[in-house]
Amino acid sequence: GFALQYLSPELQDDSEVVLTAVRSNGCALQYAASRLCCDPQVVTEAVVCQGMSLEFAADSLQKDRSIVMAAVSSCGLAIQFAEP
Repeated sequence: GFALQYLSPELQDDSEVVLTAVRSNGCALQYAASRLCCDPQVVTEAVVCQGMSLEFAADSLQKDRSIVMAAVSSCGLAIQFAEP
């Protein structure tokens, strides 16, 4: 999970590495390359694991109903990171 913060930028931009990290700890999303924070698959995996990781998703995905619902189902407090 959080080991992602210590990896090289190349590995932080590798979708398989990031998917493995966010499945272990959703908030590892904060250390993923920005393009992966825009990836619906990566963000969904993160919020299913840990709803509060919605904070680190791209704004466009913070507006996505299915992603927000997955985050809130995991942790109700994640609603604070949903964009209107």
